[in-house]
Amino acid sequence: MPLFSTVLSSKLLAYSPLLVSILLAVGIVWLPPLFIRKLDISTVSESLMAKSRKMGEFLFSPMTASVYTWLQTLAILGVVGAFAVRLHAGGIPIFPLDDAYITMHNAQVLRTGHDPNYLGVPALIGATSSVHLVLAALMQTFLKPEWAQEVCSWLGVLVYATGLVKLGRANRASLTQTLLLLTAGLMAGKTTFQLFNGLETGLAMGAVAWALAFESETPLNSHIKKEIIKETDSETLNERGIRENRSNFNRPGKVEYPYSLAQIYHRFSLILLGTLPFIRPELWILTILLLAYRGFQRFRAIGTIPERVGNFAIDIAFVGAGAAPWLILAICNTGSPFPQTIAAKRAFFTSYWRPQFVFGAYMRFIAWNFYSQIGALFLGAFLLTLKNRGRVVFAFLTLFALAYLSTLPGSLNWNQYRYLYLLLPMALFGFAICFQNQTIFIRRIANALLLAGVFQAVCAYPANQQQLSVFCEFDRRELLGARDWCVKNLPPESVIVIHDAGAISCDTTFHLIDLVGLKTPESAEINKQIILPSNGTRRVEALETILRRSHATYLILQKNWNLVYKYTGGLKERGWKVEPLRGEQGDYQVYRVRE
Repeated sequence: MPLFSTVLSSKLLAYSPLLVSILLAVGIVWLPPLFIRKLDISTVSESLMAKSRKMGEFLFSPMTASVYTWLQTLAILGVVGAFAVRLHAGGIPIFPLDDAYITMHNAQVLRTGHDPNYLGVPALIGATSSVHLVLAALMQTFLKPEWAQEVCSWLGVLVYATGLVKLGRANRASLTQTLLLLTAGLMAGKTTFQLFNGLETGLAMGAVAWALAFESETPLNSHIKKEIIKETDSETLNERGIRENRSNFNRPGKVEYPYSLAQIYHRFSLILLGTLPFIRPELWILTILLLAYRGFQRFRAIGTIPERVGNFAIDIAFVGAGAAPWLILAICNTGSPFPQTIAAKRAFFTSYWRPQFVFGAYMRFIAWNFYSQIGALFLGAFLLTLKNRGRVVFAFLTLFALAYLSTLPGSLNWNQYRYLYLLLPMALFGFAICFQNQTIFIRRIANALLLAGVFQAVCAYPANQQQLSVFCEFDRRELLGARDWCVKNLPPESVIVIHDAGAISCDTTFHLIDLVGLKTPESAEINKQIILPSNGTRRVEALETILRRSHATYLILQKNWNLVYKYTGGLKERGWKVEPLRGEQGDYQVYRVRE
């Protein structure tokens, strides 16, 4: 009997780069301390020891304020410099997903107040992130729509990069550890794809990084005990066996910042918590969990019960202040406080998934594939359980997974696992909270796994970047190509039913009907009444109902969608005349339909 099964051996061989990265990282983290312990310090000159100590403090001690400012400035200049290189390359921005063009269209509608394609439909219908949409609309006031969307992506990268640096600083990471966090966060797996997909993903990842950073360093007791209490130092042994001072950082009753600055941080973090659900809807769970954790800390703090209750009420008020403008905008524009995009997708894409399959084989499949993308960084999620505030974030990860697996499991692998990349900064937070752990073994494990994740991310980065280019080229050739063909060959006021409803709505006057229902609420209602109860078996009937009610004369389908859902064949069986107009040209087929 072989030592390893064939399946296990093939998996080890397929993911050997990750195993090599882990082994190399473990060696780098573990071997130097072992070597130094056996080194006779008396044989080393004092000048060399002084230089080594100074370099060690610079690279491996918690960042000082000046080093943090320098690194934050470097991160900002790096993003600005990369954007300058992008500007020098020129060319009209192309995005890898059609949803980006829906956002671009929605921003135009929000700015102008008129929708020439989806008649009478408000701008926020079909929008997942009202914050990102408003930002895109503001950018369009002085930039062309494509460039406005591109600038929004770069702003998301800027928020994310600076948030990772702040996350390191808040958890007393060293310069080296912070640079590893930054590299891993920007290069892991398909992160580049997600940052430049033209959607709110990058902005959401950055907002999460900043929220977790503020959560790490906000001194909750500062509202009650207003006098400044200096950090206390205790002498401990470092990994080299040398005595050093280790600060008791952020313990109850210990305030790192002056009261006024602490208040600013605390209140800004609360406003950010209120804004999170309007950057990504799933983050309302994180907002509630973090706010509840702060409430728990409040009631453990110094002071009388009325003081503690009053302070928590102030916290809730600031969270409400962060949410209020976006709630008002959403209700006034759509009549609903939260976007209905997930509900529309669930009604359209529904099919029967046995719970045993979803929470068994499928869940393992998703976890394994996401793990294969981000490598050892995946394990940062389990490191969250080592601290209380990390456990709060781990609870969000659990609820997030359960929510998607129970309502729309197939969406977890859509668009290169777009929804799951929201969790990457939370996994990095798991590493960050271990950097100053009192147990040497845990610190070394966290450093080794983070370093292994960086190795894998750097090695896989060229291939992942190439994949982004392939997706963008496909959309330029097929998605925008189909739009250009329709502009040249169809009457300007044609009524068209389409499922990828973004690109064709840019710079056209067609009357469009969104088959999925993201931009056409009537379609969403039809899908809820027909497709959802039937677990996806009556899709053709739903399409027929949409065609009749809209009086559409044209239908645009991607070949794969038509192959899987059998739309044109089903319509013909029901007596419809379906005439292909583009022949075999392109991936998107245009049909003239008549009953």
